Amino acid sequence: MDSKESNSKGKEIKLAEEATNPHQYDSLALDWEKEGMLDSPTRQFFHEYLEANLENLTGKSVLDVGSGTGHLSKLFSKLGASEIHGIEPAHKNVEISRKLYPEMRVTEQAFEEARPERTFDVVVVVMAFEHMRNLDSAFQKLSQFVRPNGFLYIVVGDKEYHTTERFCYELEIEDLGNGEVTTSTKRPYGTMHDIFRPISNFIETAEKAGFVLKKQVALVPTKKFIQAESKYKQFEGKPLNHLLVFEFSSH
Repeated sequence: MDSKESNSKGKEIKLAEEATNPHQYDSLALDWEKEGMLDSPTRQFFHEYLEANLENLTGKSVLDVGSGTGHLSKLFSKLGASEIHGIEPAHKNVEISRKLYPEMRVTEQAFEEARPERTFDVVVVVMAFEHMRNLDSAFQKLSQFVRPNGFLYIVVGDKEYHTTERFCYELEIEDLGNGEVTTSTKRPYGTMHDIFRPISNFIETAEKAGFVLKKQVALVPTKKFIQAESKYKQFEGKPLNHLLVFEFSSH
Protein backbone atom coordinates (compact mmCIF):
# COMPACT_ATOMS: atom_id res chain seq x y z
CA MET A 1 0.00 0.00 0.00
CA ASP A 2 1.52 3.34 -1.05
CA SER A 3 1.36 6.46 1.14
CA LYS A 4 -1.57 7.92 -0.80
CA GLU A 5 -3.63 4.78 -0.27
CA SER A 6 -2.61 4.66 3.38
CA ASN A 7 -3.65 8.28 3.96
CA SER A 8 -6.99 7.67 2.24
CA LYS A 9 -7.64 4.56 4.34
CA GLY A 10 -6.66 6.42 7.50
CA LYS A 11 -9.05 9.27 6.66
CA GLU A 12 -11.85 6.78 5.95
CA ILE A 13 -11.33 5.14 9.33
CA LYS A 14 -11.22 8.52 11.10
CA LEU A 15 -14.49 9.70 9.54
CA ALA A 16 -16.19 6.41 10.43
CA GLU A 17 -14.92 6.68 14.01
CA GLU A 18 -16.26 10.23 14.24
CA ALA A 19 -19.64 9.15 12.85
CA THR A 20 -19.99 6.34 15.38
CA ASN A 21 -18.67 8.30 18.36
CA PRO A 22 -21.57 8.17 20.86
CA HIS A 23 -20.48 11.50 22.36
CA GLN A 24 -20.37 13.41 19.06
CA TYR A 25 -23.26 15.61 20.17
CA ASP A 26 -21.40 16.62 23.32
CA SER A 27 -18.74 18.41 21.28
CA LEU A 28 -18.23 22.02 22.36
CA ALA A 29 -17.93 22.92 18.67
CA LEU A 30 -21.46 21.69 17.96
CA ASP A 31 -24.40 23.91 18.95
CA TRP A 32 -26.94 21.11 18.63
CA GLU A 33 -29.37 22.59 21.14
CA LYS A 34 -30.67 25.06 18.54
CA GLU A 35 -31.42 22.23 16.13
CA GLY A 36 -32.97 20.08 18.83
CA MET A 37 -35.73 22.40 19.98
CA LEU A 38 -39.32 21.46 19.29
CA ASP A 39 -39.90 24.55 17.12
CA SER A 40 -37.00 23.73 14.77
CA PRO A 41 -38.35 23.44 11.18
CA THR A 42 -36.39 20.21 10.75
CA ARG A 43 -37.91 18.69 13.86
CA GLN A 44 -41.37 19.82 12.80
CA PHE A 45 -40.74 18.18 9.42
CA PHE A 46 -40.13 14.83 11.15
CA HIS A 47 -43.12 15.34 13.45
CA GLU A 48 -45.41 16.01 10.49
CA TYR A 49 -44.51 12.74 8.75
CA LEU A 50 -44.45 10.66 11.93
CA GLU A 51 -47.83 11.92 13.10
CA ALA A 52 -49.32 10.99 9.72
CA ASN A 53 -47.91 7.47 9.85
CA LEU A 54 -47.68 6.40 13.49
CA GLU A 55 -50.40 4.10 14.74
CA ASN A 56 -52.72 5.02 17.59
CA LEU A 57 -50.49 4.79 20.66
CA THR A 58 -53.27 4.80 23.26
CA GLY A 59 -52.14 2.75 26.25
CA LYS A 60 -48.94 1.65 24.51
CA SER A 61 -45.32 1.74 25.58
CA VAL A 62 -42.83 3.56 23.35
CA LEU A 63 -39.03 3.48 23.23
CA ASP A 64 -37.19 6.24 21.37
CA VAL A 65 -33.67 5.06 20.42
CA GLY A 66 -31.28 7.99 20.01
CA SER A 67 -33.91 10.21 21.62
CA GLY A 68 -31.76 13.35 21.42
CA THR A 69 -33.35 16.28 23.22
CA GLY A 70 -36.57 14.30 23.74
CA HIS A 71 -38.70 16.39 21.38
CA LEU A 72 -40.64 13.39 20.03
CA SER A 73 -42.13 12.68 23.46
CA LYS A 74 -44.71 15.44 22.90
CA LEU A 75 -45.93 13.64 19.78
CA PHE A 76 -46.05 10.27 21.53
CA SER A 77 -48.06 11.79 24.39
CA LYS A 78 -50.42 13.44 21.92
CA LEU A 79 -51.04 10.05 20.31
CA GLY A 80 -51.88 8.49 23.68
CA ALA A 81 -48.72 6.63 24.73
CA SER A 82 -48.89 5.42 28.33
CA GLU A 83 -45.13 5.05 28.75
CA ILE A 84 -42.33 6.89 26.96
CA HIS A 85 -38.71 5.83 27.34
CA GLY A 86 -35.57 7.05 25.62
CA ILE A 87 -31.99 5.93 25.14
CA GLU A 88 -29.51 8.71 24.39
CA PRO A 89 -25.70 8.76 24.72
CA ALA A 90 -25.04 12.52 24.63
CA HIS A 91 -25.00 14.09 28.10
CA LYS A 92 -26.04 17.53 26.79
CA ASN A 93 -29.08 16.06 25.05
CA VAL A 94 -30.09 14.08 28.14
CA GLU A 95 -29.93 17.21 30.30
CA ILE A 96 -32.14 19.11 27.83
CA SER A 97 -34.56 16.19 27.59
CA ARG A 98 -34.98 15.83 31.34
CA LYS A 99 -35.55 19.58 31.68
CA LEU A 100 -37.98 20.13 28.79
CA TYR A 101 -39.68 16.75 28.42
CA PRO A 102 -39.93 15.09 31.85
CA GLU A 103 -42.64 12.76 30.56
CA MET A 104 -39.86 10.77 28.87
CA ARG A 105 -37.77 8.49 31.07
CA VAL A 106 -34.41 8.78 29.38
CA THR A 107 -31.38 6.60 30.01
CA GLU A 108 -27.97 8.13 29.27
CA GLN A 109 -26.35 5.31 27.35
CA ALA A 110 -25.10 4.31 23.90
CA PHE A 111 -27.55 1.95 22.20
CA GLU A 112 -24.75 -0.54 21.57
CA GLU A 113 -24.27 -0.83 25.35
CA ALA A 114 -27.98 -1.09 26.22
CA ARG A 115 -29.15 -4.34 27.80
CA PRO A 116 -32.78 -5.20 27.03
CA GLU A 117 -34.68 -5.70 30.28
CA ARG A 118 -38.15 -5.47 28.75
CA THR A 119 -39.93 -5.11 25.43
CA PHE A 120 -42.03 -2.25 24.04
CA ASP A 121 -45.11 -2.01 21.85
CA VAL A 122 -43.44 0.53 19.60
CA VAL A 123 -39.78 1.40 19.03
CA VAL A 124 -38.83 4.56 17.11
CA VAL A 125 -35.38 5.31 15.70
CA VAL A 126 -35.03 8.73 14.04
CA MET A 127 -31.70 9.53 12.36
CA ALA A 128 -29.72 7.31 14.74
CA PHE A 129 -28.68 4.59 12.29
CA GLU A 130 -26.38 7.26 10.84
CA HIS A 131 -24.18 6.65 13.88
CA MET A 132 -24.31 2.84 13.95
CA ARG A 133 -21.54 1.00 12.12
CA ASN A 134 -23.00 -2.51 12.07
CA LEU A 135 -26.56 -2.86 10.80
CA ASP A 136 -26.78 -6.56 11.64
CA SER A 137 -25.93 -5.95 15.29
CA ALA A 138 -28.27 -2.95 15.47
CA PHE A 139 -31.32 -4.82 14.14
CA GLN A 140 -30.58 -7.90 16.22
CA LYS A 141 -30.56 -5.73 19.33
CA LEU A 142 -33.71 -3.87 18.26
CA SER A 143 -35.46 -7.23 17.91
CA GLN A 144 -34.87 -7.71 21.66
CA PHE A 145 -36.65 -4.45 22.48
CA VAL A 146 -39.77 -4.91 20.31
CA ARG A 147 -42.49 -7.23 21.58
CA PRO A 148 -43.84 -9.90 19.19
CA ASN A 149 -46.17 -8.21 16.68
CA GLY A 150 -44.91 -4.84 17.89
CA PHE A 151 -43.78 -2.12 15.50
CA LEU A 152 -40.47 -0.51 14.61
CA TYR A 153 -40.44 2.93 12.95
CA ILE A 154 -37.14 4.15 11.57
CA VAL A 155 -36.26 7.40 9.82
CA VAL A 156 -33.00 7.34 7.86
CA GLY A 157 -31.24 9.86 5.64
CA ASP A 158 -31.52 9.63 1.87
CA LYS A 159 -28.03 8.79 0.63
CA GLU A 160 -28.27 10.83 -2.59
CA TYR A 161 -29.47 13.96 -0.79
CA HIS A 162 -26.89 13.77 1.98
CA THR A 163 -24.03 13.31 -0.48
CA THR A 164 -25.12 16.25 -2.64
CA GLU A 165 -23.28 19.59 -2.42
CA ARG A 166 -25.77 22.02 -0.87
CA PHE A 167 -26.26 25.23 1.11
CA CYS A 168 -22.53 26.12 1.00
CA TYR A 169 -21.77 23.31 3.46
CA GLU A 170 -18.26 21.84 3.36
CA LEU A 171 -18.77 18.18 2.50
CA GLU A 172 -16.34 15.26 2.65
CA ILE A 173 -17.35 11.75 1.57
CA GLU A 174 -15.57 8.43 2.06
CA ASP A 175 -16.65 5.07 0.64
CA LEU A 176 -17.16 2.29 3.22
CA GLY A 177 -18.15 -0.43 0.74
CA ASN A 178 -21.50 -2.22 0.31
CA GLY A 179 -23.00 1.03 -0.95
CA GLU A 180 -22.31 2.79 2.37
CA VAL A 181 -20.50 6.09 2.79
CA THR A 182 -19.39 8.20 5.70
CA THR A 183 -19.70 11.97 5.46
CA SER A 184 -18.33 15.01 7.23
CA THR A 185 -20.68 17.97 6.81
CA LYS A 186 -19.58 21.36 8.12
CA ARG A 187 -22.67 23.42 8.89
CA PRO A 188 -23.09 26.84 10.55
CA TYR A 189 -23.63 25.26 13.98
CA GLY A 190 -20.80 22.71 13.71
CA THR A 191 -19.52 19.67 11.83
CA MET A 192 -21.58 16.48 11.70
CA HIS A 193 -20.27 13.02 10.85
CA ASP A 194 -22.71 10.41 9.58
CA ILE A 195 -23.02 7.10 7.73
CA PHE A 196 -25.53 6.89 4.88
CA ARG A 197 -26.73 3.72 3.17
CA PRO A 198 -29.02 2.52 0.38
CA ILE A 199 -32.54 1.88 1.69
CA SER A 200 -32.26 -1.72 0.50
CA ASN A 201 -29.51 -2.32 3.08
CA PHE A 202 -31.91 -1.47 5.91
CA ILE A 203 -34.75 -3.58 4.56
CA GLU A 204 -32.61 -6.66 3.89
CA THR A 205 -30.90 -6.50 7.28
CA ALA A 206 -34.15 -5.89 9.16
CA GLU A 207 -35.79 -8.89 7.50
CA LYS A 208 -32.91 -11.13 8.60
CA ALA A 209 -33.60 -10.05 12.18
CA GLY A 210 -37.29 -10.99 11.99
CA PHE A 211 -38.86 -7.69 10.92
CA VAL A 212 -41.45 -7.48 8.14
CA LEU A 213 -41.67 -4.26 6.10
CA LYS A 214 -45.17 -2.80 6.26
CA LYS A 215 -44.70 0.68 4.83
CA GLN A 216 -42.06 2.81 3.12
CA VAL A 217 -42.52 6.58 2.86
CA ALA A 218 -40.22 9.06 1.13
CA LEU A 219 -39.92 12.23 3.21
CA VAL A 220 -39.96 14.97 0.58
CA PRO A 221 -40.04 18.66 1.61
CA THR A 222 -43.58 19.70 2.48
CA LYS A 223 -45.05 23.10 1.63
CA LYS A 224 -44.90 24.01 5.32
CA PHE A 225 -41.23 23.04 5.54
CA ILE A 226 -40.27 24.99 2.39
CA GLN A 227 -42.11 28.06 3.71
CA ALA A 228 -40.07 27.84 6.91
CA GLU A 229 -36.79 26.93 5.16
CA SER A 230 -36.88 28.32 1.61
CA LYS A 231 -33.44 26.85 0.77
CA TYR A 232 -35.12 23.44 0.46
CA LYS A 233 -37.12 24.64 -2.56
CA GLN A 234 -34.37 23.20 -4.80
CA PHE A 235 -35.13 19.74 -3.39
CA GLU A 236 -38.89 19.95 -3.90
CA GLY A 237 -40.22 16.49 -4.79
CA LYS A 238 -36.96 14.79 -3.83
CA PRO A 239 -36.57 12.69 -0.66
CA LEU A 240 -34.49 14.06 2.18
CA ASN A 241 -35.16 11.03 4.37
CA HIS A 242 -37.16 7.82 4.40
CA LEU A 243 -39.59 6.36 6.93
CA LEU A 244 -39.65 2.56 7.14
CA VAL A 245 -42.29 0.80 9.21
CA PHE A 246 -41.70 -2.80 10.28
CA GLU A 247 -43.70 -5.32 12.27
CA PHE A 248 -41.72 -7.75 14.39
CA SER A 249 -42.44 -11.42 13.98
CA SER A 250 -41.22 -13.78 16.71
CA HIS A 251 -41.22 -16.69 14.25
